[in-house]
Amino acid sequence: MTLNLPDREMRIFRAISDARETSIRAASKLETVPRSTLRDRINGAQPTQIAHEKFLSLIPVQEKELVDLIILREKAFQPLLKSEIHLYGQHLAELNGLGPHLGKNWVDRFFRRHTSVILKPSRLVSTARRKTVTEEGLREYYRGLLAICKELSIGSDRIYNLDETGVQEGESLAGVVAGTVLTTSSEKIQSDASA
Repeated sequence: MTLNLPDREMRIFRAISDARETSIRAASKLETVPRSTLRDRINGAQPTQIAHEKFLSLIPVQEKELVDLIILREKAFQPLLKSEIHLYGQHLAELNGLGPHLGKNWVDRFFRRHTSVILKPSRLVSTARRKTVTEEGLREYYRGLLAICKELSIGSDRIYNLDETGVQEGESLAGVVAGTVLTTSSEKIQSDASA
């Protein structure tokens, strides 16, 4: 029987099987599992993660849903702020009947538990800019820029990365947002109403 378990749990699982044929002491020594742990598991104890699920603010299914929401919102250019993740988590905790309060460090622990999402810098992009920029338009612009650089003999040491607002790459007005670990930053579209 092959299960998708961490190495320690797999060794405990094998030691329980071995203990049926040999002694608990021999099985624990063979699989390098503490005797007390093996004895407790044989007597019905559960792994710590499963045993403590009832004390979690959100059940694992809800946390997975929150991870999916973070990734979905980033793809839609509306990444969630840390405070928004906290509010969403509080709402889910209220649905579980645990009350409205999640600790101030809950979001940080959430990101440690779910390594597929991280906090990263973002950039504000206006809606009008997002709608008007096309791949072909960008190709044409960069062809023209390359021609000018060649004509004027401009080297790469004299080129700076600024956009039309004068903001250098890496600077951000949108702040730190959550998103997938596959990218280093997120874009957040600024609505026309707030412009």
